Amino acid sequence: MNPRTANNPEALSQPATAGRTRDLVPEAVCVPAVPPVSPGDAQLIAALELVSDGVVATDARGRIRFMNPAAEALTGWRAADADGESVDAVVSFLDPDGRHDVAPAVTAGARPAATRALIDRGGRKSHVSVAEAVAPAGKAKDTGRVLVLTDCTHVQRERERDAQEDRCDTLTGLLNRSAFLRHLDRALEMARRNRRQHVLCCLDLDQFKIVNDACGHTAGDELLRKLAIVIREHIPAGSTVGRLGGDEFGLLVENCALEDGRRIADGLRAVIGTFRFQWNGLLFKVGVSIGLVAIDASGGTADGLLSRADSACYVAKEGGRSRVHVFDPEDAAFALRQRQVQWAAAIEGALQNDQFRLFFQPIVATDRSGPPHAEILIRMEQDGVLVPPGEFLPAAERYCLSQRLDHWVVEAFCRAWSEHTAALEHVAKWSINLSGHSLSHEDTLRHVLRCFEVYAVPPERICFEITETAVISNLDTANRLMAGLRARGCTFALDDFGAGLSSFGYLKNLPVDYLKIDGALVRDVGDDPVSTVMVESINRIGHVLGKRTIAEYVDSERVLEHLAAMGVDYAQGFHIAMPRPLAMLFDASPLAAVARVAG
Repeated sequence: MNPRTANNPEALSQPATAGRTRDLVPEAVCVPAVPPVSPGDAQLIAALELVSDGVVATDARGRIRFMNPAAEALTGWRAADADGESVDAVVSFLDPDGRHDVAPAVTAGARPAATRALIDRGGRKSHVSVAEAVAPAGKAKDTGRVLVLTDCTHVQRERERDAQEDRCDTLTGLLNRSAFLRHLDRALEMARRNRRQHVLCCLDLDQFKIVNDACGHTAGDELLRKLAIVIREHIPAGSTVGRLGGDEFGLLVENCALEDGRRIADGLRAVIGTFRFQWNGLLFKVGVSIGLVAIDASGGTADGLLSRADSACYVAKEGGRSRVHVFDPEDAAFALRQRQVQWAAAIEGALQNDQFRLFFQPIVATDRSGPPHAEILIRMEQDGVLVPPGEFLPAAERYCLSQRLDHWVVEAFCRAWSEHTAALEHVAKWSINLSGHSLSHEDTLRHVLRCFEVYAVPPERICFEITETAVISNLDTANRLMAGLRARGCTFALDDFGAGLSSFGYLKNLPVDYLKIDGALVRDVGDDPVSTVMVESINRIGHVLGKRTIAEYVDSERVLEHLAAMGVDYAQGFHIAMPRPLAMLFDASPLAAVARVAG
């Protein structure tokens, strides 16, 4: 409609929102009443044609009398076509359910802005901030209505995207952990209120690390995306599935008996077991371990339920992987898991409160010649009691705390060396254990070298003990770490040698200087012919490869004599000396320190 021929320009009033930046969505914008515009006031009409907000004016019966170009763009109506039409037909809103929603009539005064969904003449949806007011009466006492429409579509879309990101895992499109826990909270409340039973499953992929290590994290991410689709396609309608973190997923099946939940979980296990993932010509098979817990009126909290399902999943993994395990509070495996959770918390506290202590155990030549070696050991102090490592180290491994313990031991020993060099330098080699977690992290090398430099520790006096399993599981990073430390003069010992089935196959390629023969074999030397022959073979092969041998768990003079006769180089065990606090050497004279180390 041409504003110069408007039938009733008196109904037009100027909005207070004119000139606002369209990017802003006002929280409470009102359109004040202003004196009526005379038919000849072309300046105001021209100004309204230039503003970026849409302006629509009606007469007292709600018929369109004016639309500026911005309103034409938002509604899809040309002003000339809209002239005389009902405002509700031209300015068409939707309610939250997507149905046509008539804008409420204005009774008096101005109404604050509200964000509404607007559908234009062609069906295109946008979001607008709507401010409206009653136009003041003219000479004919004819009041009308003024709507000011501010386009805020992009703001609304950003809000919706933020809300989506707040509830969805960006990699897989499944619910994220916090959103999944909200669903679990609601299911738990429904179980209490309606006496319903649901089932919660925790799914942890088996062998996922192999894909990441072999092909990189891009391949691992793609595998997770594909498996998310597989899981969605093979769960009952109405189930809730989310990614809890890493390669762990959660599944909530509502109104489901425990046995039915087990069948669903077992079906998922079978489907994922047949799934194959291909990347750069390599084909991978992954499995899944599933822990399952029933949700009923006595379910506790969402976090508690998830912890139980995770514990059941852990038991499934420990039982051989690719299994389904139902949570049972009387289960011995679950009790072990709970103890490990408690130990993990104790380790955190001990690290923060400096409650770890260094011990040492001597390693001596079987012929009693030459200076002794010694292995550094760790103890945790709790309420004045020293806890042996066998109690808390399994929990450290399970909860990825062993690297932090290793770093603590390295730094604590290096500090002790700098402060008590005279007492410690009479030991030819100090052995320090490194876990698989330490071997798998590049920052272990940086940490060790920094400690050597800060505390002026000669690297050639340090021997790092590693296990065959840890090296093989982290072969690339372990080789880099070992090469970096050997270049500085450190040596390496392969711990528990003979416990694995593939030891001899890997031995030729592992850059180690010492073989520590597994104590389970050493104990029976002289009594069990098989153990005796195995120790003899390990010792002989070690010497052929230029490595020295250390027998662990030597608990009698008779065993020591057998080892010496075989030509085993060193011995360690309770018969040689019990583990003792490292601090006992600090105040001793050099000769006394040597005597204490030598046992």
